[in-house]
Amino acid sequence: MRNRIISLACLLLVIGSLFLVAAVSAAAAPVNGGEIPSSSDPLYRDRPENIAALKTHIAYVGESQEARMDGVIEYVSNISGSAGIGRLQQIRNDYLAAAATIPVMQTSDQINALRDDMCAQTKLFAGETMAQLVLFNGTPEGMRVTTGASMNAFEISFNSMTDPLWLSRDSARIVVFNRESEERNFTLRSLSEKGIDITQAQQISDQIDAKRSEVEAALRNNQDGAILKVNTGIKSLNQQFRNTVSDYRTSLEIQMKGAAILAMNT
Repeated sequence: MRNRIISLACLLLVIGSLFLVAAVSAAAAPVNGGEIPSSSDPLYRDRPENIAALKTHIAYVGESQEARMDGVIEYVSNISGSAGIGRLQQIRNDYLAAAATIPVMQTSDQINALRDDMCAQTKLFAGETMAQLVLFNGTPEGMRVTTGASMNAFEISFNSMTDPLWLSRDSARIVVFNRESEERNFTLRSLSEKGIDITQAQQISDQIDAKRSEVEAALRNNQDGAILKVNTGIKSLNQQFRNTVSDYRTSLEIQMKGAAILAMNT
């Protein structure tokens, strides 16, 4: 029970709590009645009604955390001219990939393993947020404005039931997959417009897009954790894509600095 409470505490970690801001820390309180009751009896823990309650609870937590992350990303984008959001977006996507896989899991052990991954991504997001606030002279107070607005929008939508919990649906993993594909395409177009040869990154992106059929098949028939295996393959390709894009940007920055130095000396 203690480990599960610790896991949920990590999952509900609010980014601003790193700055010891009381108002932000208060928002980290458990929602929907706190932790789901647990038992050491696997037959009890894996009863359909308990699994269903656990999934619904995590879907709510996942979407509320997504709202917080989106608010942070908006703020960092504002103070950095979008320069500081790349890594934050990647971590958010990894967080949602884990959360979106939970609806098709059938045991508490599988669900808790994914929840641990969500917790790890939340910690990474918090650390990256602090780094970007320091780099671009951001403030916890300024960040609270955008995160508060994002959270309010989520709560209004949830309370009015105009947008039911999408993270509770079996199709959630496909939604995240499609979002990531759109973001990769946007990144590739932006790099291409800067005159960068994107051939290698495009090939990796195409490999990831080709995994869509595997994701769909695994969601339809998730025997032996098939979707988890597919997720691992996609995560590896995602990292290759991100590393390649990072290399492109580093090379472009070096070229621009070199051109600026030459211009100053002529």
